[in-house]
Amino acid sequence: MFLSLPSTLAWPSCHCPHPHAILQTAEIREGASPHHVPRVIVQVADIPRTISGKITELAVRDVVHGRPVKNTDALANPEALELFRDLPELAV
Repeated sequence: MFLSLPSTLAWPSCHCPHPHAILQTAEIREGASPHHVPRVIVQVADIPRTISGKITELAVRDVVHGRPVKNTDALANPEALELFRDLPELAV
């Protein structure tokens, strides 16, 4: 799941969840099943998107799990995938 936080909100330097993200997580928990509530929230500078502007969750999943990403030519910003590679917060 990708959350977009307003740029006016500074991310805390303590590596703890952003208060705005916690509020959004609570809203998700109220309106959806526990399966939809994110376990980890990580701030990144960019989110990979297709040329048509859709978020590429499968490509991010492949990078996080160390698998090769198929069809990076369909991405508008393939360099954004590197932001998810080897993140300690996402280590499985």
